Amino acid sequence: MRRIVLALILMMILAPLSAMHTDFTSENICVTTMGNDNSVYGRLAVLVVLDALNYTTFEELLDAAQLPNFYRLITTGNLVLGKTIVPSATTAAWAALLTGAPPEINGVVNTYAINSTYYHLLPLDVEPETVGYSEMIQAESLAEVLLEENVKLGFIYTESKVSVALGREGKASISVYYPEPYNPYDPSLPIIFRESYLDDLINRSISVIDVFSRGIREGERALVVIDFPEPDASGHTHGPASSYYKDVLKIIDLEIGKLINYLNETGLWDRTLMILTTDHSMIQTIPEYRVLTADGKHIVGLPVEHRVVPIGTLVYIYLKHEEDLSIAVDYLSKIDWIEGIWTRTPIEKANGTLADLGLNTAYAGDIVVSLKSPYYAYTFESNGAHGGINTRTIPIIFSGEMYDKNVNIPSNISLLDICPTLAGFLGVRIPSNATGRDLGVYKNFADVRVSVNPAIAKPHQSIEINVTYSMSQYETATLRIAITNIKTNETVVSEELEIDAQSGLKTTNITIAEEGEYVVEAIMLSETGALGRGAAKILIIEEVKAGTPPEVYYALALSIILGIIIIASPILIKKFLMGSKYA
Repeated sequence: MRRIVLALILMMILAPLSAMHTDFTSENICVTTMGNDNSVYGRLAVLVVLDALNYTTFEELLDAAQLPNFYRLITTGNLVLGKTIVPSATTAAWAALLTGAPPEINGVVNTYAINSTYYHLLPLDVEPETVGYSEMIQAESLAEVLLEENVKLGFIYTESKVSVALGREGKASISVYYPEPYNPYDPSLPIIFRESYLDDLINRSISVIDVFSRGIREGERALVVIDFPEPDASGHTHGPASSYYKDVLKIIDLEIGKLINYLNETGLWDRTLMILTTDHSMIQTIPEYRVLTADGKHIVGLPVEHRVVPIGTLVYIYLKHEEDLSIAVDYLSKIDWIEGIWTRTPIEKANGTLADLGLNTAYAGDIVVSLKSPYYAYTFESNGAHGGINTRTIPIIFSGEMYDKNVNIPSNISLLDICPTLAGFLGVRIPSNATGRDLGVYKNFADVRVSVNPAIAKPHQSIEINVTYSMSQYETATLRIAITNIKTNETVVSEELEIDAQSGLKTTNITIAEEGEYVVEAIMLSETGALGRGAAKILIIEEVKAGTPPEVYYALALSIILGIIIIASPILIKKFLMGSKYA
């Protein structure tokens, strides 16, 4: 035992002593003290989603000047009308929102569904099982792309089902799940409860952006997604035409104002593209006009064996026997409250097939019907409903200083276009399953990367500076390179290079006479302003002579102290035990 202890002590003493004979040259200093700072101008994308925002009510309040902060966004940006997917329901829309793909591709047709193929094969007395959204999702999400490409994602959501937008493998850098601390579907709920909740929600959202803010200023990219649930809940309890619903929108307007003010006060607005939209719209209904049987599993009067998944003004109908399709369609076509009928296989009297709706999947059933207002299909009474063809029109607001007003937005814009547009702005690839388009509504930017060789040099030694760049849109630009002494803030070298391609590599050689630490900054400039920035560091120093750094002496002293403790410990322990024995 004594030999082991002595060996350990010897090793502890000799380790720092061996370092005393190391020569510290500029090469090994480079490994331990230097590294390139390849930052670019940071970019922040903010996606705000108001669940079930009814455009008619929204427009009415805008025209009455009762939504001043939404108006601020519109006047500095643009408001366009687009379409959401079918069904225009929360879970399906959120899956489409960040995959850029419709339900038949991303797999999510609703919060839950039945597999019609399996239902056809079940015995008559066996109820079909339902499948949840987490099992249905199969398309790549933008969240997964951001994770792969090291772009920050802040995800503030209020319903667990909204997390489907992250995909199967996607994760947020910061994820805040903040459900309502009350029953949001209680029609007697005082609006002050919703007001307090929404204020806390926006404060939490600002806190997430605040965590990202330093990195964004230093060149990082981030997406922050904020989910507002209250229009949907108040729409169901009171209806989207009610004064209660309108008051909720006014409260949200105040909270949006806080977000805008924060971004302006912190200087982040200059680097922000904000998209504010909704997952789906909502229409006024009459509680007594529910079209389901009491058990909520069937359409009233439909004379064939079937099950349904109700989504407000849309219903998925699953037939037990496929050969009953013509009987079912014939019956449904005679009902005056049905707006449209779509079937998996083409059939007379139907408006089209499920493929026409982007729903060509077993989970959407054999028949899809859309209901006229004020009829609806929920398992609960409701004053507002969504899900059908009549709740597809949605407002989309583009704003932020990075929004380019000169870009013409297509008239057929869709919810599916938001994901590719965010990907383009953040400089990452579009998710592989997306069918939407990058609308290119953002201002030009450039990613600029700087490398230097060597990173540590002697005075007057030639140093090669390499700048790789890529602009999102090609335009004539100049690359300004400046080398500044960090201690004195004096620029010792300044040079400008003309840019004649959308991407490329520029190389130059410089020398620096004085010792010190320097920053190399490369800024891409155009007539529209600064597009991007990259930076790296250089250390100019004469070669360090062989010697013993102070740290070695500290390590030696620590080793000696530890050695004394180890040697003394057995003696002290023995005395302690003996003292205890004879006490």
